[in-house]
Amino acid sequence: GDSCLEQGEASAQFDVGVRYDATPEFEEAFVVTLVSIEAGLATLKNPVNATIIVEANEDPSGVFQFSAGSRNVRVSESRSFPLTIERLQGTLDVVAVQLSLTPSTGDFINPTSPVVFQKGEASKVITIHPINDNIP
Repeated sequence: GDSCLEQGEASAQFDVGVRYDATPEFEEAFVVTLVSIEAGLATLKNPVNATIIVEANEDPSGVFQFSAGSRNVRVSESRSFPLTIERLQGTLDVVAVQLSLTPSTGDFINPTSPVVFQKGEASKVITIHPINDNIP
């Protein structure tokens, strides 16, 4: 776009719109450059570039939670059971999610941790296994 300085003005301002979308994105940058002067004896002086950084948005690496069916599960002590971890929003990055059993009752094996989500993966199923101790 163009910006015009009137006689006696030392600076001018113009707006650069950044369009909102709901797409998860990493940090982005673009450069605005003073290109030329069309009137008077004025000249350009370095720096003639301004770098604009748009922050990462809409959680590009994801937001993690257990699926609705995995939040409250009733199981017997001697059976394995699956839990589904969901990745909402972005799937643009490799992410490792740490897990632990709390409190550790000694009845189940701590799940393998971390659970690694590759780029593009939106869910993972983990299985919690019992410790076969033959104690009722």
